[in-house]
Amino acid sequence: MSAALPAFLAEAHRLERFGRGVLYGFFGLGVLMVLAMPLLGLEAPLYIALAPAAAVAVAAAALLFRRPLLHLCVVLLGMAVVMDHKEGLQLQEVLYGLYQAVYLLHWFYVHLSRRRALLEAPEDKALLFFLVGVVAIIPLTFVLGGSFKELVSELSALIVLAFYFPVKDACARRPEGVRAVLLTLGGLALFVALRNFLDYRSGIAAAKYVFQVARGRVITNDHIAMASSLMTLVFLVFAERWKERLALLGAFLVFFAGLILTLSRGYWLAFAFGAFVAFLLVSRRHQGRFLLLGVLGVAGFVGLGLLFFGDVISLIFGGLVQRLVSIKSAGSSDLSLMSRFFESRGVWAKVVQNPVLGHGMAVSYRFFDIITHTTVTRYFMHNGYLSLWYRFGLWGLGLVVFFWGAAIVRGIRLFRIGGARPALRLAGLSSAAVLSAFILSAITSNPFFLSDSLFVFAVLPGLAVGGFLRARAEQAAG
Repeated sequence: MSAALPAFLAEAHRLERFGRGVLYGFFGLGVLMVLAMPLLGLEAPLYIALAPAAAVAVAAAALLFRRPLLHLCVVLLGMAVVMDHKEGLQLQEVLYGLYQAVYLLHWFYVHLSRRRALLEAPEDKALLFFLVGVVAIIPLTFVLGGSFKELVSELSALIVLAFYFPVKDACARRPEGVRAVLLTLGGLALFVALRNFLDYRSGIAAAKYVFQVARGRVITNDHIAMASSLMTLVFLVFAERWKERLALLGAFLVFFAGLILTLSRGYWLAFAFGAFVAFLLVSRRHQGRFLLLGVLGVAGFVGLGLLFFGDVISLIFGGLVQRLVSIKSAGSSDLSLMSRFFESRGVWAKVVQNPVLGHGMAVSYRFFDIITHTTVTRYFMHNGYLSLWYRFGLWGLGLVVFFWGAAIVRGIRLFRIGGARPALRLAGLSSAAVLSAFILSAITSNPFFLSDSLFVFAVLPGLAVGGFLRARAEQAAG
């Protein structure tokens, strides 16, 4: 047995080198296909820069595949290219989708070839069973007359959930893993916030009427804005050094202003709910800081408004106040919200027809839309819980809710490990707070359909579970 082990390891390493060579080959083939596009009539000035960019990309790939943690951070940052939700399939989305697939195939191959444990926690099993089930019910889409194009779109979004495993592994096995993932999330959130500020200013500049200024909004990446604001707030409450406080306060004000400018009442309430959950979990001293920072947040938001939007700030704030006050009567007077209730009725009528197995992905449903006064056919549904139940049945809903709830509990348990490093504890608390906030927002804003919202559901549980395993390992080591 002992004599056979070196031979087995040598064979595993040889297979790993072969697999890596295959991946490099496919990567190079993809680059060549992109370079060949102008020959097929797809001409654009962009292609002039593709040759040197392709050479840099190949060299970068060779470097990154040898540095797993850096590679993971680069892949996560790459989500920025698919977070603008433009209509149609964009070239960068195709390339990034291929990059994601190559990365995940390579990660799982290396992980399993080195005989590392993949399923270390109940959350791991729940998510893996769900992903296997997603693949298993693909035939149901064709049996029920679903759309192939929509199926590809939904599958490409759901594959993002698989990033939970490399994130969890990096946080559990590398001392700097949690910090690296947190900084990556911060960089991604900063990109989203700055882009949304610029988009908002462009919209205000192009407005022809006063009401367009007052009601201007940024509708992309509400969940990223909410998650980054809440996580930064948690770290800010616990910061002890003034340099850290000032840096985190600046980041919080930028992220929080980005959240406000979305005019998304659901995510405003979700942020408040998540902050309340964190408030309940901390000591009285830190609860006082929460309240103080609430006042500073409002003052800072006003200051940012004056800096970025100048003379039109009174109109903007008037629109924000009107939007905030409307939360009280939204359920009875807001056509958009009421339409979502009618939509949920239409989905529920289909759910009860096949509650256990579900209807599969990319299968449409119909409901009467009170905004257009017509019966419409759609694939997307705003209620996240009904969306899971409709597409995946009770088995899918149960697995996702278990994975979600267990990750929240794991984050809270990590925060309560007294001897753990502060970065680990706060990663646990902030992840638990954000995932708790989604409990509320998922009622009217589906986080299980688009890749960027599913990204949050992959990374934050990975932080919580991986951080917990890392804290336990450090305690055991002394």
